[in-house]
Amino acid sequence: MKAVLISLVLLGFSASALPTDLAIANHFPADAQKTKFDYLQDWFKAGTPVTFDQLRGATSGRCFYMNEKNTPRGDLLVGVEYNADGDVGPGFPADPLTQKMVSFYAPKDRPNYFDDRAGFDYNQTLESARTTKTFQPIQTSPVSSTIIGNNKKPWMTLDFASSQNFIVVKMTAQMKKEYPNWWTDAFLKANPGDVVCMCYFFKRLD
Repeated sequence: MKAVLISLVLLGFSASALPTDLAIANHFPADAQKTKFDYLQDWFKAGTPVTFDQLRGATSGRCFYMNEKNTPRGDLLVGVEYNADGDVGPGFPADPLTQKMVSFYAPKDRPNYFDDRAGFDYNQTLESARTTKTFQPIQTSPVSSTIIGNNKKPWMTLDFASSQNFIVVKMTAQMKKEYPNWWTDAFLKANPGDVVCMCYFFKRLD
């Protein structure tokens, strides 16, 4: 399974408070001039940080790209914690654990692909999150994540907020390049500081 080049984290809501159904209420008054991408930026600005403890496991959601601001793309946000040195046994209980947030993208025509654990290999997805080298361990205070390219340089950051009982993720370009849209095989021209993608996650699967 390919992992979208993203990783994430946030502070201020309980994971158990996430809605379990997919019906989304009108969280803001309708505005014909605003896209889903625009609304998610508003939610992010109005949100609060979250902790890694609130993001463990897997949460399904939707993403909207800067060039497809109303087109929903399925995504799965996975938070894993593990010992990067492997199973070292009980002699080293104080070894710091690695915490990582990884995003996996769904087939382009199935935005609800990750909404049900029965539809994909859940355990293999968690293992892929632990082993990927693209997603760097998270930073704290506030929690954030950096994606690196083949040259080992950061090319995207992920920032997180809790808003409207959702996890909202903002993906920002860190270098001038063409960024892939994994759902369309197209490329987006972006400069440092451009918001390439906005996502929100709403259904816990663990």
